[in-house]
Amino acid sequence: MTLLTKQQILAVDDLKTEDVDMPEWGGIVRIRELTAEQRLEWNDRAFKSGVVDMREFRHGVLALSIVGDDGNPVFTQDDLAALGAKSVSAIDKLFARVDALNVLTPKAQQEAEKNSAAGGTGETSLPSPGA
Repeated sequence: MTLLTKQQILAVDDLKTEDVDMPEWGGIVRIRELTAEQRLEWNDRAFKSGVVDMREFRHGVLALSIVGDDGNPVFTQDDLAALGAKSVSAIDKLFARVDALNVLTPKAQQEAEKNSAAGGTGETSLPSPGA
């Protein structure tokens, strides 16, 4: 195994994406794994003062994760109410995929550990505080 340099590490595009078929919206939505910085910012907003802000927890992470062809988020923090006006089943479906991709909840953590034990990558992630 080769020891990687700083430049090699930073040059790698390591953010996973997934295309989710959304017939309820008439197409496909691309979601992307959060960056480490996005995860910290999202944690700060979603878990203020030890209280879970459910709007930020669900809609905020979707706003960060739904990306366009260029890989950039298509929504901003200003769009959380608009996302909240969408069908709960559609939002639940996307949140479940984003959760699986980012291991946000204890349920996703258990799935990741189960997959790891079944010959996965062996990686684990701590659940978000309050999740």
